[in-house]
Amino acid sequence: MPLKRNYHMHTELCGHATGSIYDNIICAIKFGYEEIGFSEHAPLPLEAFNENDMKRLYAYENMSLDDMKCKYIDEINKYKNLPISIKIGLETEYLPKYKDWYLNLYNSVEYLILGVHFFEMDGKLIDTYAEIDDVSMLAYAKNISDALDTHMFKILAHPDLYLYDDIEFNETAKLAADIIIDAAIRNNVLVEINCNGKGKYPRKDFYEYIKNKNARFIIGVDSHDPERLTGSHIESAIKLASDLNLKLEEGV
Repeated sequence: MPLKRNYHMHTELCGHATGSIYDNIICAIKFGYEEIGFSEHAPLPLEAFNENDMKRLYAYENMSLDDMKCKYIDEINKYKNLPISIKIGLETEYLPKYKDWYLNLYNSVEYLILGVHFFEMDGKLIDTYAEIDDVSMLAYAKNISDALDTHMFKILAHPDLYLYDDIEFNETAKLAADIIIDAAIRNNVLVEINCNGKGKYPRKDFYEYIKNKNARFIIGVDSHDPERLTGSHIESAIKLASDLNLKLEEGV
């Protein structure tokens, strides 16, 4: 079953993807999409990072505010008349002390995706990919819950990212999953089944655990190359949802 809508796409503007905005649109049309949404990595409040954190967390791979306006939003708007529906979004972290920063992003685009690649714990920024243990995974879950409670986010990207480094899905991990999914349900946020985990996610044990919670799910391609808008990675995510009888939503 081909995917008709996708709201998680990246371009060369983030520094770790390939393909222009135009390239992605042309491929989406070629692959039969009816609606797409760009969700480039949002500008960051740079005062939140020291030099080491900037490198360690790849925080420099984000657009500036000027690029967001002129090279991203203005550029996408040029193609709104093409025979495909195009939405403008952003993927962003959430650091609570900079809530006004995220509110400005929220007011600049049509939707926000929450993707927690790092978060604050005890005054330090924690790398979700590499610094997870039983304590930090609960801080990760709380960060997601706090973010979703702001009502600024439409989609929660790769909620199982905290399990990335082959983390055991133990009782603490289950508690984290409860916190995350309960927050998504409470705030009517779509829970993403992400297609770009390179074998690390989506974690079937995570989705199997939450399958009876009555959350709303969406497939997110998380493409970093226009050609990745189609392929077996998408088929696998759709099959996972089907196997677990997860309720898939088509659009935001």
